Amino acid sequence: SYVGQIWAALQHYEIKPSDRTILVGDFNSHVQWDHSRKQGNHSDVVSFLAEKNIHSLYHTCHDIRAGSEQDPTWYMYKDQSKPYHLDYCFASESLRGPQTSISMGQYEDWIKLSDHMPLMIELDIPKQSAVEPLVI
Repeated sequence: SYVGQIWAALQHYEIKPSDRTILVGDFNSHVQWDHSRKQGNHSDVVSFLAEKNIHSLYHTCHDIRAGSEQDPTWYMYKDQSKPYHLDYCFASESLRGPQTSISMGQYEDWIKLSDHMPLMIELDIPKQSAVEPLVI
């Protein structure tokens, strides 16, 4: 499973709370499927990252709890009646200033190109935080 691979990578790479980290992509996971994995499910990944001061930009910027997403990032079979939120951008607190924002592409504009909607991310990195990303 995608989230299982993400969980394994997070266990392998020793991310410290002081690291400046961005994780972005198709996690293919959501809290609604936590029951299918006993360990390393979506909520485990989110909790592990939170312990490292790394949070979902969507949830932080929109002040939304996991499971309450209003903006789909994927449409099963490109069907507008089957929306899901599976794509995420997690970023360290040190990389998020007050003007940081995230939005998703709209179905009408993007569905001919992909069943996933693009994430548009604008980071407002505080001046004291030089970005040295670790790519996993």
